[in-house]
Amino acid sequence: MKIERELLGPATVTAAAAGLVTAIVALLVGGGSALLASLVGTVLVLACLLLGQLPLVLAARGRKGMGAFLLLFGYFGQVGLLLIALLVVLDTGVLDRKPLGVAVIVCSLAWTAAAVRTFLRWRPTLIEPLPPEQQAAADRLAAEERRERRSGQR
Repeated sequence: MKIERELLGPATVTAAAAGLVTAIVALLVGGGSALLASLVGTVLVLACLLLGQLPLVLAARGRKGMGAFLLLFGYFGQVGLLLIALLVVLDTGVLDRKPLGVAVIVCSLAWTAAAVRTFLRWRPTLIEPLPPEQQAAADRLAAEERRERRSGQR
């Protein structure tokens, strides 16, 4: 799960922090109903983006170019689904529209900025095998060094 933490961790933390700031501002400006709407918007964004990105991160292990393409393409699809979910939640009439909308926009932008920055900076560890001839020579050298160490210990 190290790759998942490397790729999704910064985006998740950034979006959650942006949602927390949005919730505090909503509480100060609009009271308890605005706070609730802001928290619902934050949870909606985090759930939508996290649940959709995790399978793509797993599929993209070690393939940086393909991984970035899949993740960003998947992100745009998720934003569409998030808009549909937002419209459904807003149709209930229970939540205040403005704080909910602001929280969704701020969290989505924070997620996007952190995800793009993380993907651009990500350097996967690649181990390239040696050609068979070089591998055989390296194995022989390692065996000789082990023998020398054993003989030096006696």
